[in-house]
Amino acid sequence: GPPAALEAELTSDGFPPEFARMLQVLGFPAPTPVQSGAWGPLLEGRDVAVKAETGSGKTLTFLAPIFHRVTREARLEGGMPKGVRALVVVPTRELALQIRAACRPLRALWGLRAVALVGGERRADQVEKLKKGEAQVAVGTPGRLLDLAEGGELALAQCSVLALDEADKMMQMGLKEQLEGIRACLPRGPNFQTMLFSATYPATLGEVASDWTRPGATMVDVTQLSRKGKEARGEREEEGEGGDGQPEDGDEEEGVEAVTIPPGVVQEVWVCAEHKKPRKLLRHLEAVQAEAQGQRRAPRVLIFANRVKTLRFLYDFLK
Repeated sequence: GPPAALEAELTSDGFPPEFARMLQVLGFPAPTPVQSGAWGPLLEGRDVAVKAETGSGKTLTFLAPIFHRVTREARLEGGMPKGVRALVVVPTRELALQIRAACRPLRALWGLRAVALVGGERRADQVEKLKKGEAQVAVGTPGRLLDLAEGGELALAQCSVLALDEADKMMQMGLKEQLEGIRACLPRGPNFQTMLFSATYPATLGEVASDWTRPGATMVDVTQLSRKGKEARGEREEEGEGGDGQPEDGDEEEGVEAVTIPPGVVQEVWVCAEHKKPRKLLRHLEAVQAEAQGQRRAPRVLIFANRVKTLRFLYDFLK
């Protein structure tokens, strides 16, 4: 059964009342599908591996159970604990800071503090924060976390829960050795809980999950929702002009994994001569700007290019 630290009164939807208050404070009418699917087993103290696209509510899916668990354990121990009790590991500094920001509104509900431990910032400042012992949740990148843990500044002996966000991406980035080093610093008691999350859902996630979780871990897969959303938008792929050599449903090449596109993403491909691309891009940006007239917030556009030279040209061109 679930550890005593997780026993709590539940609302009619099966979640603690703090979860409903959290959604209300953040302006969400109801849990997202990934939250509804994962919160149950996470509150039971089970290890969970989650496949869900970006924008599905993935961050709150692991933060809410983490904050709830640490708070429940603190009540059983008779007071707010000093030092890190939960660890969130992510591949990039930007994602760590984003998750740290998402922790701020949760403090009013659970009374916990979070600290970001990433490269690119003064190590001494992070050590000073850890010495104060005020943060119960640490969010960071593998390199800095391992450095602090091996140096003795980040004490993980009392940590009871680990979340790996973008676990497969960290493996692909060659961070497995650093992750193994972090795991060696963590206690591995019967109630230690591990959560794995991925937005890209490759087949390798199953291998990572079997290596990092206890037997009987729960797999939550909400990617089918994306496929249904794609079907709802029409079978445009099957109505293309002529045969383009693309495999039909069920005919994917062996060993090639299909990419699932989130239902809110629209993809358009414009084919044109190389010298016409800058002007075509400019007209597209002007159309985006015109469409946004009257809106309080200006639209944000992210442009990718395959060469540094091209990026510099576009920067000068669009100035």
